[in-house]
Formats: sequence, C-alpha cells, structure tokens
Amino acid sequence: MGYTIVYDRKFIRSHDRYIPFCLSGSSNCTQTNFATGKEIRERSWGAFVYSDDMLLATQESLMDHVRHAHDGSRSQVLKFHSSWLGDKQMVKFFENGIKEAVTVEDIVEQCRTKPHCTLGGYFPNDDADKYPHDDWLIHSTYKVVLDGYISSSEELEEFVALAKRNKKNIKANAKGIVPLLYINVSLSETKPLRVYKREEIEEPCIAKCEHGYLVRASSDSISYTQDVEKAKVFSNSSEAWAEASMFDRGRGVRIIAKSKIRSPSEKNIVLSADRLGERVYILKLTKKSLYFSRFSRTAKRFKTEKEAYVWFEKYINGRFSEIKDPKTEVIGTNE
Repeated sequence: MGYTIVYDRKFIRSHDRYIPFCLSGSSNCTQTNFATGKEIRERSWGAFVYSDDMLLATQESLMDHVRHAHDGSRSQVLKFHSSWLGDKQMVKFFENGIKEAVTVEDIVEQCRTKPHCTLGGYFPNDDADKYPHDDWLIHSTYKVVLDGYISSSEELEEFVALAKRNKKNIKANAKGIVPLLYINVSLSETKPLRVYKREEIEEPCIAKCEHGYLVRASSDSISYTQDVEKAKVFSNSSEAWAEASMFDRGRGVRIIAKSKIRSPSEKNIVLSADRLGERVYILKLTKKSLYFSRFSRTAKRFKTEKEAYVWFEKYINGRFSEIKDPKTEVIGTNE
C-alpha cells in the first residue's frame, strides 16, 4: 500500500487568503523524468486540500479544517523532507506553509511559469445508469469545464470563485448520477520551486541567488560568491531586490537581513554530492542507510569545509559507490 510523499511546499497567498500548494505524489506510482529518461516516483504541483473550502480560505478557517482532519490519532500521515509526519506534525506543516506563502506574482516573476487552473471531472456516459451504481466511473468520461493560466492574485480569485459557482450549478442540475468534479491549481514543473516571499526589510541585508550570494549585478551580467562574508550588503530589501533583479529578473532571489547571518564559528557548512547524476544534499547517516535532501536548509551541518570533507572520506567514500564528487556550501541564515 502506498503513501503520500511531499517534495516541496509553497502555499499561495492572495491578500488574507491561502491555497495549500505542494509538489507531491504517491510512493508506489512512477513517471518518466523526461530530462534524464529515468523512471522516478510520480510527483506534481497541485492544490493540497481536503475540500473546496480550503481553496482561498482565511488562516483561521484553513487551520480549522486542518485540525478537524488531524485529530492526533495518527503517527504516520505522509512523508515530508524524508521524515514521517503524524497528525500533530501536519498541523505545524500547514502553519509553516501559511507563514512562508508566496503570491501568484512571486511565482510568475521568480520561476517564469504561470499557474494552470482547471475545473474538470468525471461525467457519466449516457448509458451509465444501465450498470451497477458502484461501477459508474468505468462508464464515465473526463471533461474539462474551465481551463486557463493566471498571472495575478486577482485572476486567481476570479477563477476560484467562478469554478466554485460552476461546480455548484453542475451538481444542482445533474439528473441521476452526480459528476465528480475537482478544482485544481497546478504547474508544469516537477521540481521544487526557487521562489521566496517578498518581505520588506528596513535594515542592512544581502541577496541570496540561485548560484550563491550576490556580489554585483547589471542588465547583462551577475557575479556570485559562495562566501557569505563577501556578499554585497544593501541598506534595505528594496535596494537589494532592485539590483538582484537587474539580471534575469531576480529569479529565485531571497533577501536576508544581515543580522540573521550566522557567525563563522557556527555550523553553517553543508555537503552535497552527485548521486546517480543528480546533485543532492547529505541529510544524515545511520547504521544502515544514507539519507538525502533536495534542500540545503535541512542538510547535515559542519563547522568548516575541512570537517565536511574529512567526514565524507571517513564515512561515505567507498561505502556508498553511487555517491561521488562532494562539494561544500555555506548557509548564511537560520533557514
């Protein structure tokens, strides 16, 4: 029996309302990675909701639905960042999703992709009533009722409102078997998103970009550093974003207050490695297994690069033949 795996979480916010939005899939279903041609576990971006009432719900209403669904009786609901989440952890999962929520505008600007909104479902064929009721899905046809791409919070709100009205009307006017209808927000991406909540920071800050910390940028070039101490310091987030977005329109840029940067004495080095052609972060090592993460913030930490490489040579190299080419990275914030 399969279980749900959540690979990334980026809730969508529109003013004071939210849509839980995750990259997830089943543990026992696969799909082809068209970039590599390899078979991987299925995953897709979609609305992570239990009912339509969780689509553009206020924080209070959303968390009421979550607490009702997760009453504390289960210790294993799904896996997130390679760890099992039970009912209690699921409440925190949604609370953190709300805190980190981004807008449609953030996704479009930082990821170069537009969310795809649909209302679709299974409608009974003309002869469906001739068969046992429990078998009617076999004699149904999937149809898309509403379909479109959005680029703003306003368009998202308009689509969800229209989809809910259409769904209600279709069900009310159904003669016989009621169609199964679903409202969804999705993306064509199958990877975690480098998109961050835009926050106003009125103190010295730095910009963390896709390949490192920003040193300087112009309309035709950009320079990075892996050493957070060498990053350019801006007076506020507006100034940082303005320069970071000059090149490539600020893709995957995170603005960080300088006061939140760790001192060199703290553990702020993480280790990544090539695993069968995919670069992953080292999460933890147990007696039997080595675990990985796609996110630097959850990776195992070291005080120095030397300590990281010594650990790799001692515990990983030669024991796990599929792991090679270790690289270190400086993590400069409490993320």
